[in-house]
Amino acid sequence: MPQPLFILLIVSVPIVTVAAAWLLLREQGKKQKQNRSSHRKPTVEPVLQTRLNAKREVLWQQLIDDRDLLLKNEIEVRHVMTQRPIIIGESTSGKEIARLLSQNSVEQLLVCDEDQILLGVVHANEHRMRPKANAADVMTPPQSFIAPKSPLNVAISTLVNQRASFLPVVDHEILRGVLTPTDLVLTLHCSLQMWHRVAHTMETSTQRAAILEQTSQSMTETADQLKQQVRRLPAEVKTVIQTGKADGLVAEIDQMTTAVSQLMKQLDDAQSQIRAQNKQIADLKEPAPDTATGAATREHFDRAISKQLAETRTSKEPLSAILFTTESYRQILQDAGRSAADDHLRLLAECFARKLSPGDILARYREDTLAIPLPGRTSVEARQLAIRLSDAAETLLGESLPSMSRMSILSARPGESANDLMSRAENGIKRESNENELVTAS
Repeated sequence: MPQPLFILLIVSVPIVTVAAAWLLLREQGKKQKQNRSSHRKPTVEPVLQTRLNAKREVLWQQLIDDRDLLLKNEIEVRHVMTQRPIIIGESTSGKEIARLLSQNSVEQLLVCDEDQILLGVVHANEHRMRPKANAADVMTPPQSFIAPKSPLNVAISTLVNQRASFLPVVDHEILRGVLTPTDLVLTLHCSLQMWHRVAHTMETSTQRAAILEQTSQSMTETADQLKQQVRRLPAEVKTVIQTGKADGLVAEIDQMTTAVSQLMKQLDDAQSQIRAQNKQIADLKEPAPDTATGAATREHFDRAISKQLAETRTSKEPLSAILFTTESYRQILQDAGRSAADDHLRLLAECFARKLSPGDILARYREDTLAIPLPGRTSVEARQLAIRLSDAAETLLGESLPSMSRMSILSARPGESANDLMSRAENGIKRESNENELVTAS
């Protein structure tokens, strides 16, 4: 090989090696960046999703507690307004105003004095033009306001006619809350859910009414048949006495027995329809599922565990429970916002639901915690289920997202209250633990 060519080859090998390594590292860096961004969402949390999770249960409970609010169109501003809006003082600095606007994803801040009297409004646009000015220098008088007891339709008309993005709710100059289009969307969401339940109940009620009418008619016919047979009994008895032959009486009694059995079955069917109707009406009062995850709410869980504890005192059957806390939730909440964190919990809830038996309740116990009451199952059975759930969670999320989690497993003690039971579960969750550790709260 000629010497110049040999020298060129010797020099080019390390250059090519370095270039190849640089390209490889660059490509890996791109992939890592894509992987990180694939489950990161904008850090600004969607206002509707955040407020929906925090407020919809309150609205739902109000509609349940006072059905006339919806059925008679008696909803007032005070029922749906945001009761604790973000309030600042006149001396609030421009830096603090910027922080509050960004952190809470709002376009305006309300300025009040020490007595909660509304003084003005700081709009985000005005602040951006004078970012260093304090609240007193950039606030403007409120365009309009409304009283807490004003009908909701009046407030809607005011918002539309004035093209306002919000309405301060003021009572004798004191700020009581704020009404925004988001509050109206929340109200519409809950109202539609309620109407859906009412409409479904009305539809099935109509069907059950038709079934009950047919059953009632059949019971009337059977009862008339029994009456006729009862009227014939004296004659049949007299015939038996005179002739000594009881064939006719036996046949009559057999027919009556069949008619009574038929009547009892029809009565059971009617009672079954009535029970189903009563249950459906009672279901109207049940809290709606958690919007973000589709799981039952904490209220539903508390009600179920209290009922099951009462039943165990009579039946002596075991009762266990599982609490599952995902520590990833807080990290995702901080990095990518509430919507991404709720999506993470929703995936876990859907994964767990596929592992549970029909009739088991899966509830969102806390923001980052799922709960499962297990009536009739021992702590050993609960632990076996917890292991399956933990394995399923690791399979679902282990490769794409770290899923640090803790589980607390416990069984009810004789005579234990729901508060004491869940207090032990909470203590189990709070213990120091390693990744995916199962803690048995004894």
